Amino acid sequence: MPSQEFMRDWPLTPITDPEVIKRTNEIMGIKPYPKEKQEWVSKYSYKLYLEGKPFSTITVAEEYDVRKANGTLDDVFK
Repeated sequence: MPSQEFMRDWPLTPITDPEVIKRTNEIMGIKPYPKEKQEWVSKYSYKLYLEGKPFSTITVAEEYDVRKANGTLDDVFK
């Protein structure tokens, strides 16, 4: 049976303030990808998921770096 300790009667509210998110990331040591890279990683990961192929977003992000250096970012979507 799950613990009741963390159950609450009110809904959680997402944090959307960019400054709070930025400070939280700094405290936790999170370094988000640049927007362009994050969008490509998300899009390609979703494509791999739909195809039923195993993937790791870390590996996909590394592939992004290699493909960007080679100028072949859009080749995976053809």
